[in-house]
Amino acid sequence: MKISLQLMHRKTSGFSVVEMMIAMTVGVVLVGGIMEIFLSSRTTNSLQMSIAKIQQNGRMAINTLTTEIRMADYSGCYHELGSSLENTLNSATAFAWNLSSTIQGFNDVSSSFNISDSASGGVISGLIEDTDVLVIKGMTDGVPLKTNPDNATFTIDEPLNRFKKGELLVVADCQKASMFQASSVSNNSGVTTILHAGSSMTPGNSTGTVSNSYGTNAEIAKLNSTIYYIKNDATGIPGLFQASLTVNSAGSVASLVENQLVSHVQNMQFQYGVDTDNDSDADVYQDADSVADWDAVISIRVALLMISESQTLAETKESYSFDSSAFTFTKDTTPSANADRRLKREFSGFMAIRNRTLS
Repeated sequence: MKISLQLMHRKTSGFSVVEMMIAMTVGVVLVGGIMEIFLSSRTTNSLQMSIAKIQQNGRMAINTLTTEIRMADYSGCYHELGSSLENTLNSATAFAWNLSSTIQGFNDVSSSFNISDSASGGVISGLIEDTDVLVIKGMTDGVPLKTNPDNATFTIDEPLNRFKKGELLVVADCQKASMFQASSVSNNSGVTTILHAGSSMTPGNSTGTVSNSYGTNAEIAKLNSTIYYIKNDATGIPGLFQASLTVNSAGSVASLVENQLVSHVQNMQFQYGVDTDNDSDADVYQDADSVADWDAVISIRVALLMISESQTLAETKESYSFDSSAFTFTKDTTPSANADRRLKREFSGFMAIRNRTLS
């Protein structure tokens, strides 16, 4: 009987203190290992997502610039927009619609740099120091002219959906070109009539007529005037911005209007391929300060420095500077004052200006 009680007592006695401590130690090690795997997996996932986001933003920025630069300086069969265009606008030399240079750049701008259309009061300012600016102008969304019954009227054989009141338009054939602001756009039986009259619009026309006359061999198109630059958004994050010549909803004011294209772009640099011997081949690549003749620029290359959203991905604080001789961004040996732990990647592209290389 005593033996049986002793056996029952042994069977129901549980774990000893030593066994419990061993089990707890093993459990802590296992949990610690699982946590380490989880944290490592989370860090890897965050890193991969950040790299993917940088790749997406970088490709979007390069694709946008590539498309715009390739189609820059379009003027139909007329190739003298920069020198002999008839400009009937008020404030004809305002930057946004001054076609003396249809492609132009600014190198390593200062914090005080700004661009104004000087008519509507639209000013582009607040750009990030030591970044480049690119300006592209020309004709876009063109259509053949139907008639030019008088020097204030143009018609096109299309419904009322291509042009609207207040837009700056260019009409050109192979010998001449004129620019004006559409004072009225109307449609009757599928034919759109565009009037050019002196008006109280902005910038408005200094005269109600153009001196040139045009036939069905002419093309009428919107004026494209676009500026690309780097500045901080409302949250203080740098990005690629675009300012385009846009008419307001009332059709009374044409001005430069800002729009952010891509976020987390820290720097943008351009070099311009200049044809010095008129053989449609770039002989030298220069920054904007060195270009003497913008009409001789036939290609452009761009370098963008993209950054991650997260500020804790790099092991140490890093900063990058642009090496113009190698046309690349290089990591600073001694980080600058604004260095951080964001990931940084370079994207680059090369674009031939088709309307100059094919002319």
